[in-house]
Amino acid sequence: MDIATKGKEILKLIFGMGFSQLIFLLLIPILTRLFTPSDIGALGAYLTSVAILVIFFTGRYEMALVFCKNEQAALALEKLSIRRCYFVSILISICIFTILLLLPNSIELSTLSYLIFVIIGAFILGRYNIALQVILRNSQYKEISLARISHSIIFGITSIMSALIFLPNMAILFLSDTAARFFAFYTLGRKNFIDSINLDQIRNVRSRYSRFSNFEQMTAFLSILSIQSPMIIIPLIFDAATAGLYFIVFKVVMGPVGLIANAVFDVFKVEASRQFHEIGECRPIVLYTISRLFLIGVIPTILIIILSEPLFVMVFGESYALAGKYAQFLAPSVLFRFIAAPLGFVLQLRERVGLNTIFYGFFFLSTCLSLFIGWKLDSAEVMVIAISLTSSILYLIQIALAYAYSGPSKDKIYS
Repeated sequence: MDIATKGKEILKLIFGMGFSQLIFLLLIPILTRLFTPSDIGALGAYLTSVAILVIFFTGRYEMALVFCKNEQAALALEKLSIRRCYFVSILISICIFTILLLLPNSIELSTLSYLIFVIIGAFILGRYNIALQVILRNSQYKEISLARISHSIIFGITSIMSALIFLPNMAILFLSDTAARFFAFYTLGRKNFIDSINLDQIRNVRSRYSRFSNFEQMTAFLSILSIQSPMIIIPLIFDAATAGLYFIVFKVVMGPVGLIANAVFDVFKVEASRQFHEIGECRPIVLYTISRLFLIGVIPTILIIILSEPLFVMVFGESYALAGKYAQFLAPSVLFRFIAAPLGFVLQLRERVGLNTIFYGFFFLSTCLSLFIGWKLDSAEVMVIAISLTSSILYLIQIALAYAYSGPSKDKIYS
């Protein structure tokens, strides 16, 4: 894949992700008028629960699909991921209903309904994630963009129409997201088991990638905790207003960063895998990615440092001036995250998943340390500075690790 083609593929993904996020942003004013804040909050808790549970549903085996040089191994890995998704979802469902039968008063009806929604949502998301990785392996980026756009559209139509016809409540939001994800899954066009793969092939890939799966599950779990813990802990150590300011900064500043970085990541991991299989290293694409992302990100970073405070006041009002100051503090870490986000894949590619897990373990600990320092000194600004400083250091380490492990290898790792 040449540079021009890579650029076009990245633009396709950015367009799909950007347009889907734009649709969701346009939906927010409507949803907040139809649903109560507690309903919206419940949706956030539901999405977080689904994101955590799906890690264990698929075992993260699907993340190794792009590594496979052999198409039969990739198909076996896909089938393994699908079967595990079915097995774990059924097992958890049986456990919950067994508890309900033996101890009928142990689970409230609202809690039971919530758990059912989470299990169904995680199962559908698991199937979607597996199909997504297969599509990425085949470089069908247009389908990914269409799936993401369709998810936002179906979620918006379903939630709004259901709220107008029925009584608006959190269950409608859960159902809307489930229906939207189900439709997005079918948009990807990867619906059936691969019958040509036998049990021995599945056992081989399970044995081959079991270590990868174990570390990847822990890594993904720690990564989610690292991102979500400030949102959860800040209200406990400061107040809801501080949490709101931090949340606004995170969405406004990190949203565009995540948009571009995720699109680059989707293309980067396919290209890095291809280079490693063909020439035994992926350093050319690593250096290309670092240089281009730095050039793209450095000017916006400088503008954030200089203009974020007056811009936040102009856009959000005088009460958000402090959020603009938080954005200034976080700007360097935003730049380093922008560069490092796609490069973390190199450790997966070189099967240094244990090192990846250790890295995110330190990331989670550094986040906790920053929160503790802010709480101890009773200063939200110190907390934000600490988060920015520690995360900047860790992102620079991640970039260095990606460079170190992107060089030539004498080992033939993949099959």
